[in-house]
Amino acid sequence: METKTDSKGNIYIEVGNLRISYIEQKNRSSLKDWPKADVLRIQAYRGEGNALHQGAEYPVENERSIYNLFEAFSKLMNDK
Repeated sequence: METKTDSKGNIYIEVGNLRISYIEQKNRSSLKDWPKADVLRIQAYRGEGNALHQGAEYPVENERSIYNLFEAFSKLMNDK
C-alpha cells in the first residue's frame, strides 16, 4: 500500500476498489467546505478505468476524529 497524490494535490491510498483521500480544508472551495475542517473522502471505482463514484466525506477535526472512525470499524467487526 502506498500513498499517491491526485491532480489537485490531495494524498490518497487505494484499498481494493476504494480510494481514500485526505482533503485539507485549505484546498477546498468555500462552497464545498460544509464541515469547516479537513475531510477523509471515501469513493469507489466504477469498474474499469479511473472513474469514481461520488463519495462520503468524514470531517477530521483532530487525531481523535480518526481514532473514532477506527474504533467504529473495529466495533462493527467485533459485533458482527
